Amino acid sequence: MSQRTFRVLCMALLAIVVGQGTFLSALAQVPNDETALRTIIERYFAAYASKDVDAMVRLWSDKSPNLEQTTTRLKEFFSLNKQIETRYLTFGQWKTATEHATAPVTLMVSAIDEQTNEPALGGGKQSHTLSFVKEAGEWKIWRDVTAEEELAEELAVAQSDEARQALLIANKELANVKLRRALVAQGIALRVKGNYQQALAVFDLARKHAEDIDDKEGIGDAWNQSSYIHFLQSKFDKALEGYEKGLVQCDASGQKNCIARSLQGIGTTHLYKGNVSLALEFYQKELAQCQEVPDGKACVGSALGDIGNAHLQKGEYERAIEYYRNSLVIAEEFGNKGNTATAFERIALAYSRQDKHVEALENYQKSLSLLQSLGDKGRIGRVLGGMGSSYGNLGAFELALDNLQRSLAIRKELGDKLGLAVTLENLGWLHLKRSDYASAMIFFEQSLAASEAIPFKNGIAASLNGIGIVHNRQGNFTLALHYYKRALELAETQQQRATIDHAQ
Repeated sequence: MSQRTFRVLCMALLAIVVGQGTFLSALAQVPNDETALRTIIERYFAAYASKDVDAMVRLWSDKSPNLEQTTTRLKEFFSLNKQIETRYLTFGQWKTATEHATAPVTLMVSAIDEQTNEPALGGGKQSHTLSFVKEAGEWKIWRDVTAEEELAEELAVAQSDEARQALLIANKELANVKLRRALVAQGIALRVKGNYQQALAVFDLARKHAEDIDDKEGIGDAWNQSSYIHFLQSKFDKALEGYEKGLVQCDASGQKNCIARSLQGIGTTHLYKGNVSLALEFYQKELAQCQEVPDGKACVGSALGDIGNAHLQKGEYERAIEYYRNSLVIAEEFGNKGNTATAFERIALAYSRQDKHVEALENYQKSLSLLQSLGDKGRIGRVLGGMGSSYGNLGAFELALDNLQRSLAIRKELGDKLGLAVTLENLGWLHLKRSDYASAMIFFEQSLAASEAIPFKNGIAASLNGIGIVHNRQGNFTLALHYYKRALELAETQQQRATIDHAQ
């Protein structure tokens, strides 16, 4: 063998060895990743059984868009159940890439309902698909979705009833309470994005599914969710009818949280219909139900905010703020961005009613930042309207007009009739402050028509009063008196009179 041949042979052998080393290293990486992922999953479900939300969250990527929703869902489940056990954890076929991985997991879950001391609904076999990302060399959970949630996602985007029915037939084993909950979650996500009609279709599907499996709490919850959309669309009678149906089902289920949500909806609908005393009565009942819920602090916080709304409408602003601040403390404690945003918005409104517009804007801005992070278009439109009014009262006309026009666009897009009426009215007041009587009259007349179409008594009275003021400023005293009288006839509550006096 020549020296040259020997050298070529050595190089070839070296290449084979190096290649095998790289290949073996790649092979070794897969089991190492799977071992790491398996450890994370075992820790995740051990923390689940211990109701340790913080330990579970530490295993997630902070960048995951699903983290907040999952955290809220876990906290709600843990507040309602005890003695949680997880058993028979098994793994399906792993899919592992350099920076991403998925792992199908099956386990048995059992728990005891805090209220009834009976086995919790939704127990038994659970199938999860966990998705992971690698950050700084460490695997983190990106998404945790159950088989029921995956099916609910497919059902939500199905184009016809036939397609939905075919999906349900093909997945008969998933016809359970967890599927109903997943459908409700899908409906809520659609509602937040402003897709009201699609959300109503999903809630209707959730209700029918709950009826099929005799899930009374689920039937009540679906009625409550649908009714809230009707409320947002200012269909108050339809909302009230739905909430009352929900209350019957929730009562039959014995679930205090469900009962509280129905009472809240009934109270809020009465509030917007101008029945403040009746609303406060239902809010007090809501609070009483929440106080009976084990670990029901979040429910109590929501009820406190509702009671604050009733005091706001009665003109008792400092008392309202006291309730709102108590609600805010609880919302922040639970890390619930939606409820925190609501509390800030309510505090802002109370300050606005007292002509403390700088303080109002500070709280509106805090609320807006949270709502934008959640993508809640309906509430963003409402807060922008409040900010526009406060800027207007501070004399910042351009900022006021910009915020009110943005609010108006959102409310038109979502079909928010009540919000549309309120924003048109506020545009009328803004132009009135600028002595632009022609524009003010146009907006007040549009607001009056929108309020009468609902009907929204406070809005009708305020719009009539605005039209009266425009006529008064233009020297049309007979017409002004006519509209003032009509406005006062509708001022049936102290708050309505206070609104009219304040507007003048």
